[in-house]
Amino acid sequence: MNAPRIVLNVNGIEVIYNHVILVLKGVSLQVPEGSIVALLGGNGAGKTTLMRTLAGEHFPSAGKLVKGVTVKSAFLSQHLAELNPTWRLLEAVERVATRVELGGGRELSATQLCERLGFDRESQWTPVGDLSGGEKRRLQLTRLLMDSPNVLLLDEPTNDFDIEILTELEDLLDSFAGTLIVISHDRYFLERTCDRIVGLLGDGKLTDLPRGIDQYLELREAQIAD
Repeated sequence: MNAPRIVLNVNGIEVIYNHVILVLKGVSLQVPEGSIVALLGGNGAGKTTLMRTLAGEHFPSAGKLVKGVTVKSAFLSQHLAELNPTWRLLEAVERVATRVELGGGRELSATQLCERLGFDRESQWTPVGDLSGGEKRRLQLTRLLMDSPNVLLLDEPTNDFDIEILTELEDLLDSFAGTLIVISHDRYFLERTCDRIVGLLGDGKLTDLPRGIDQYLELREAQIAD
């Protein structure tokens, strides 16, 4: 059986913020196709910087980031994209695509995906400008999924989600055939969806955490004790 191909290969990258502050220091990470990776770290540890670097929004000052030839990535950031406020919600989604194929040959229309992420038929006709911040974030996620990425980068995707919508998101990600890297403070969500956990522990370097979140918490406690 062939080993899965590497879709993202990060080798010793450094990222400097504001031309002065070294946020990431010698970070290396190989992400095989189909893996689901959780990225842990405290505030200011560099999680979002690393995600933006993987998404191509930041460029390393040292080291190398190599993406697979067929990689099509999508990044759900904590910054909401500006959309035409007069568009109806469904129109904003259908401007990306009208149908999306999930893993296992499953396919959803734009309307069906909207419903899965908490927008009923009536709310799909709401102007984008009338949506709340949480609804706009769900819309952003819906548009990303409709674009059929094979590498999905999610920065705090569960913020503003109620239990019902969170369950639907987990089910959608279960059927997602691509590669996923996610930042979240929701332990249950991470343990439910991810098969690998890595952490930024404040030294700018990335640590593999084979024992998961418990190992991360132990290392953080030891840092505080020191």
